[in-house]
Amino acid sequence: MEYLLFFIILGIIVGFFAGLLGIGGGVIMFPAYIFIFTYMQFPTEKVIYLSLGTSMASIIVTSVISAYAHNKDIHPCD
Repeated sequence: MEYLLFFIILGIIVGFFAGLLGIGGGVIMFPAYIFIFTYMQFPTEKVIYLSLGTSMASIIVTSVISAYAHNKDIHPCD
């Protein structure tokens, strides 16, 4: 349960700074993932790969959602 709290707080912090400064979330998320996965006692040699994979997965999900939202408002036949 405490791990879920880490990820919720991380999402709030990343969302705040992304909205305020317009930075990409990976600047904050990747080092935070390394810290969280190390705290969760994952094997040291796998922490970097887990952090990269998790960061890439979140980029893919947000890109697809963003593309859908932008495409929804465009009507080429009008």
